[in-house]
Amino acid sequence: MLSTERPISSEVKTLGHVHILLGAPSVFIGAALLYFEGIEGLIDFGTVGFVFVLLPIALSLPGIIAGIGLIRFRPWAPILTIVLSVLNLANFYDFGALGGYGLWVLLSKEGKRLFAATPVQPV
Repeated sequence: MLSTERPISSEVKTLGHVHILLGAPSVFIGAALLYFEGIEGLIDFGTVGFVFVLLPIALSLPGIIAGIGLIRFRPWAPILTIVLSVLNLANFYDFGALGGYGLWVLLSKEGKRLFAATPVQPV
């Protein structure tokens, strides 16, 4: 009999890839605008420059970091991702599904067991 269930490790990697794929465009566009406008250009724009350049970078970087940590099975990655998933639930229309999926994967028995069994590796 064939099993149609995927192992939880592949679900964790999928969650990591989704976090990276959703965060990368904001960081890339923000970094490009920062590069072309420079800090002086952002200061000239004032609040608008902050909102359109620095805020998306600041909000997307934790997701990218969490995604990389999940793919590499780092012991700190589930904690960061659970926090981001709860915040994503507050943004229901855009990222609520990602938040629910993240909580479902990481708070399942298999997800907890996967990261509990991961030994801490030196950096």
